[in-house]
Amino acid sequence: KLIYSWVSSKSMQNSVCTLYELSEGEDSEGTEFHGLEKWLLLRALQTLQDQGKAEVINFDGNEGVKFF
Repeated sequence: KLIYSWVSSKSMQNSVCTLYELSEGEDSEGTEFHGLEKWLLLRALQTLQDQGKAEVINFDGNEGVKFF
């Protein structure tokens, strides 16, 4: 819920982010999910995917997520 609220506040729907950008990027500094371990971040993103709000993707050997 926190991640999707942040995405909405940044108008990042229909954009792709790497997992690194979400958990370690400058834009996410100060959020409750900044520095979150990868396995927990993936679990949260899987929940958003199940709700139809995101899709976890792999591209060029990187893991990312597209938000809807």
